[in-house]
Amino acid sequence: QRRVEVSVQKAIEDAQGRFAGVLRVGLMKDQIDGAVRQPLADTTGADPHVIFLCDSGGRLIAGGGQDAKVTVFGDDLRIAPKDVPPVVARALQDPALQKVVSGQAHAGSSFDLNGENYLCTFRPLSGTQEWIVGIVVPRKFYLAQIIAIRERVLGALLVLITVIAVSGAYIIRSVLRAHAMILRETARMKEFEF
Repeated sequence: QRRVEVSVQKAIEDAQGRFAGVLRVGLMKDQIDGAVRQPLADTTGADPHVIFLCDSGGRLIAGGGQDAKVTVFGDDLRIAPKDVPPVVARALQDPALQKVVSGQAHAGSSFDLNGENYLCTFRPLSGTQEWIVGIVVPRKFYLAQIIAIRERVLGALLVLITVIAVSGAYIIRSVLRAHAMILRETARMKEFEF
């Protein structure tokens, strides 16, 4: 069975600056995929965050799922475009990625996909070959509770406004009735009807 490995090699020098050897570190693709599957939210259900690694060209390195096939792009192995999840594919087209590529420390944005709004953020990974980590999450994951609270507050305000309006109408009716009674009594006094 073939295995996919990402490896990095670096020349090592001694204290005097002379060549001492080559250090090679390799990570299996499965290990990298496992790193991007880490949960970000403490939820009882499935974590809706999608974490992925891409390069500065917007090609996916990890985060395409376990069955994603890798393809050779020049000297690099990247996930085949057909295996990129739709939400990740849309995030890779976002202008925020180019902000990070051009040197910004991090960038975020939001986009719509299939009628749902997503939040997206990118951050470069230092010490890598210009890799960038991206995270995409449905906006409702963070805003659902706030929206529910807003709806409850608006409902309570509507009830309060209705109570105030009904109370105000009752008070106005009582004042008008008392005013009419005063006018009647004043008119009777004017006519000397005691």
